[in-house]
Amino acid sequence: MQPVIGRAKGFEDVVACLGIRLSVFVAEQAVPLIEEVDDYDATATHYLACLGGLAVGTARLVRLDGSTGKIGRVAVLAAYRGAGLGSSLVQHIIANEGAAYAVLVLDSQVTAIGFYERFGFRATGGTFMDAGIPHRRMERTRERNSPAAY
Repeated sequence: MQPVIGRAKGFEDVVACLGIRLSVFVAEQAVPLIEEVDDYDATATHYLACLGGLAVGTARLVRLDGSTGKIGRVAVLAAYRGAGLGSSLVQHIIANEGAAYAVLVLDSQVTAIGFYERFGFRATGGTFMDAGIPHRRMERTRERNSPAAY
């Protein structure tokens, strides 16, 4: 069964995205709720991955400035991991909205750096703690004069 990936449409989809994040980050990884839900949620573009009509994965894209977008909150429910849904979410964002930005950044949990490197992201700077979990900033730049680089 192929996943259906797209922008969250309406309140119910955004609630589904938040529910997945609460399950993965708050319940599984013990991220405090106050740190998981933030001001960016109001302006972010939220994405939903569905299998057979069931919402099982999510991610968001935040415009930091005119040339930089930030991918974040990439999460897949435990029972659906290993099926490529996280990859599909990241690929969808890069392919559909990536060209609007000269740079895409994200803050990767250290254990997920290899996952994001497959999409052309490179770690920059040192390790920092976010919600008690070690992270590193990663970025992916669009090649000059090549809008199809994403």
